[in-house]
Formats: sequence, C-alpha cells, structure tokens
Amino acid sequence: MRFIQAAVIAAAAAVAAAGAHAEFKDFTVNGQVISKDIQERQAQQVIAGSHTPDVKPNEHLEGQVRDWLIRVTAVAQYAKKNGLDKDKDVKADLRTTADYVLYNAAMADWMKKNPVTEKEMRAVYEKDKAFWGNTEYNIRHIMVKTEKEAQDILAQLKKGGDFKTLADKYSIDEDTAAIGGDLGWQSPSVFTEDFRSVITKLKKGETADKPLKSAGGWHIIRVEGTRKAELFPKFEEKKAEIEQVLMQQKLNQFVEDVVKSAKIK
Repeated sequence: MRFIQAAVIAAAAAVAAAGAHAEFKDFTVNGQVISKDIQERQAQQVIAGSHTPDVKPNEHLEGQVRDWLIRVTAVAQYAKKNGLDKDKDVKADLRTTADYVLYNAAMADWMKKNPVTEKEMRAVYEKDKAFWGNTEYNIRHIMVKTEKEAQDILAQLKKGGDFKTLADKYSIDEDTAAIGGDLGWQSPSVFTEDFRSVITKLKKGETADKPLKSAGGWHIIRVEGTRKAELFPKFEEKKAEIEQVLMQQKLNQFVEDVVKSAKIK
C-alpha cells in the first residue's frame, strides 16, 4: 500500500493547496478494512513526493488516495484469489519489499535515538570555516589549451601586455573571457592544492610566474586584491546542509556496523 502511481501524485498534488480539509474515514473493499491511518499515511507520501511539504490534505487528495487504494486492494485480492501470491517470484518480491520496509524503519528508529547534535554541527561548521580561511582573493585567469600558449601569453604580460585584453583575446573560458578573466572574490579553499599554494603567495597586482594545469587546460593566475573573508555562510545558513551530511554519515556507519556483525556464508 506504500506505492502510488505518478499520475495520482501529479493530479492530487496539483490541487493540494485548495479545497476543504480532508477527513479520512475507514472503508472496506470486499470486507478488507482500509483504515483512516493507512489513507493518511498514503496522503502524506503523496505530499512528500510533490515537494510541497507544507500543503495539507484536502477533499480532492482524499478522493485520489481513496480511489487508488481501492484499485490496489481490489486487484491484490484478485491476485490472491487466483493464487498469484503463491508464485515463487512473487513470494520473493514480497519478501524483498518487506525487507525494504524494515530497512527504512530501522534507519528511522536509529536516527530518532541518535540524532545529530548542535555540538556536532558546530564542530563541522568551524572546521569548514577554518578551511575557508580568513582572506579572500579577487582573482583573474586566462585559460588556454596548451602550456606553450600559456607561456607565450606570460611572455606578453612580462612585456607590459594588459591582462584583461589578453584574457578577452585568448582565454577559452567562455564565462570569464569577455570580462577580463574575472573570477570575482574567492576563497583559496575552492581551488586544488597547487592553485591554493600559488594564490596565497601572490600579492595585490601580481601574476603567477608559471602557468598552472587543470583538467580544463592551462591557467595564468592574477590576484587583483585581497580582503578579510566575508563570503562564508553563517552557521544558520549552513546548518541544514551540515545536519544532512552528518545524518548520512551516521546512517552509513550504522549500516556498516550491522553488516559487519552479520554472519554471511
């Protein structure tokens, strides 16, 4: 009963914000009770699938859920009546489905008992903030395909060539070439280690004396200015993201521990 057709989700969720509040009631299909609780759980799954969690169930959604559960229940009863529940493959699928339900229940139960704490989230935040650094750099770059091209451009710069003009003329970075290779204000932490080590050694107005290689090509790096870091998000802005990451890490460890204790032959 946990599964609902995509068409039902689309139709019900599209009008979920309108109409009177739903009042689910028990009903039967050939004597089998479809409880209010089952209907409400199904409705919540529809709402969750629509990515509008603040929406409340209404009469239209109630009708959609009821119709779908009637269809599923009636057809399932037909399958049992015709012995399909005894089929080897069907039985295997039913066992697998039951295991998935129990798997999700175990994960939810474990997280309820082992929630991510504020202290854990703040520790990750402070670590990330430290890695971001105290200084941000206004960076320009010229990206070309080969090292030789980069060396030729460096030679022009050393002879007094204008960085912005050369970026517009030679850079293959379509996003920045027309604006003089401007990457804006950045933390060195967003770059790879070889780029970080060069950027942090450059002073305002200096250009790296050697080109740097990335997966996209060769880069000539220039620092236009530096300032005290101000782009790193505040804790409240990062909190949900950090909580999600830590939750997933905890769940992964929980699963690993359970699997390690299992006797597999």
